[in-house]
Amino acid sequence: MTSWQSKDLVCHSSDSFIGLPGYFANRAANTALSECDILISLGCRLDLLQLGFMNNSIKSKIIAVDIDINELEKQEFESYLPIQVNLESVIKEILKILEKKYNLLSLKKWKEDLRSYYLETYQEKTKEVFDKRINPYKVVDLLNNFYFDVYVAGSSGGCAEISFLNYFLKKPTRFLNMPGMGSMGFGLPTVAMVDSVLFDKKIIAVIGDGGLHMNIQELAMLSGSLRNHTYIIVFNNNGYDSIRRSQKSYLGKYYNSDEKTGLKLPNLSLLSKAYNVNYLEIKELYNLETFLGENSKKGVFILEIFISENVPSGPKITPKMLEDGSIVSGSLTDLQ
Repeated sequence: MTSWQSKDLVCHSSDSFIGLPGYFANRAANTALSECDILISLGCRLDLLQLGFMNNSIKSKIIAVDIDINELEKQEFESYLPIQVNLESVIKEILKILEKKYNLLSLKKWKEDLRSYYLETYQEKTKEVFDKRINPYKVVDLLNNFYFDVYVAGSSGGCAEISFLNYFLKKPTRFLNMPGMGSMGFGLPTVAMVDSVLFDKKIIAVIGDGGLHMNIQELAMLSGSLRNHTYIIVFNNNGYDSIRRSQKSYLGKYYNSDEKTGLKLPNLSLLSKAYNVNYLEIKELYNLETFLGENSKKGVFILEIFISENVPSGPKITPKMLEDGSIVSGSLTDLQ
């Protein structure tokens, strides 16, 4: 398994890869997390999101390797062995152990079952119908048919979560996001930075219509650029969809999160003209597929896709609100 920050560490075509665990998770990864006897963590901080807010409930033995003693001392697992050392030396030791060819047949079926479960379920949300607009999970699934050198996964909200759990790296692709910050507005400055330092590469970004406007001025850095094939997919769901869903779920109604409740986002086609970047409106998936398959021109393209509203990110652990207003997390395998 990989953490969110290390999603691009392994190609997902590896027959040992089973996804990303945590609060938002691939089902196979959380199943492994709940069933394993020993969890070896290499440079992973084992924070609350990565373990689905179940840190105090995990019964497996945990071996954590990290160079930072302060990070190691934060944890209070039931069975815990912290090792403060550079990862390189530990990985060399693991490779030596594997060279001894221990009989691991007893684990073979478990591994194969988890891999099959991952392949069966990582695209599960593509089958859902939300409204007449485009299912955003299908957009990311379509991107799996094309190769990109760099994938920028928006900032926070659905554009990032859907990309993390559904984008399948067949070949080495640099996958960029800032999950530790979770702040809106990360996507566009990152695209501008990548486009400015790389040449003759294919760059794809998936950004929400709300997050895009947090740093819209960064389009100035991209204005007229012909260095790469840079495609910025903007999910237009008419506002701050993750905020809208959270407010409706916990407060009963939502405020200042779409045009009906006081939020007005600028016209993206007019803004694109002002910043001298190409613009294409996409209302059907085949329009995007055709564009990516046929376009050979270098340049920056904003591809505005009108996606379904009120689309929950997932699979994710089901939280529950208690009578006193506090919220508790569900089990690692209780995913919706």
